[in-house]
Amino acid sequence: MILRPMVPKDLSDVAKVNVDTMRKTQPGIIPDAFMDSLSYKESELRFQRLLDLRDLLPALFVVEDTSKVVGYAMGGLGRESVPNYRGELYGIYILPPYHSQGIGRRLVKLVARHLEAQEVHTMFVAVFSANIPAVGFYEALGGKKLFVRTIALGGSELPETILGWDSLTPVLVS
Repeated sequence: MILRPMVPKDLSDVAKVNVDTMRKTQPGIIPDAFMDSLSYKESELRFQRLLDLRDLLPALFVVEDTSKVVGYAMGGLGRESVPNYRGELYGIYILPPYHSQGIGRRLVKLVARHLEAQEVHTMFVAVFSANIPAVGFYEALGGKKLFVRTIALGGSELPETILGWDSLTPVLVS
C-alpha cells in the first residue's frame, strides 16, 4: 500500500471511491433517493471545487494498491465555524475490502500532519450519527463528541455527530 498526496490524474478515481464506498457502507443511513442521485462526474466536480478553494488550504491524500486508488482522506481549514476548532477532516473513504487494515488511521494522520504544517492544531469531523463504526473509529483516534445536529439530505433529516480534537498530538502519535 502506498499513501501519497493526490495528483490531478487521481481525481476521477477518488470520485469513484467516494461514490462506491458510500453506496456500500451507508445504505440504511443515507436515504435511497440521495444514493440513487450519486454520480462519479458530480463527485469529481465537487472535489475539484473544494480543491479550488485555496484559502481553505485543502489537501487530499490517496492510498493505492497495485496502482489502483482504494481510499482517500481530505482536509483543510474548517468549511464552517466550530468554536475552538480550525481544521476539518472533510472526509475519509476506503473501499470496504481494505477496511480494518490501519489505512484509515494512516490517512487521518496525513491530514493532521498537513494541518500542523499550516499551524492548525485542532480539527473536527462530521459523521452521520447512525454510522456507528465511523463514530467509534474517530473516538479511537482521540476524537471527542462535541455536539449532534440535524442536516437535510435526500428529503430526510439526518443526525450528524461532530467530533473534535483539541490537539492533533494523539492522531500524530497513533
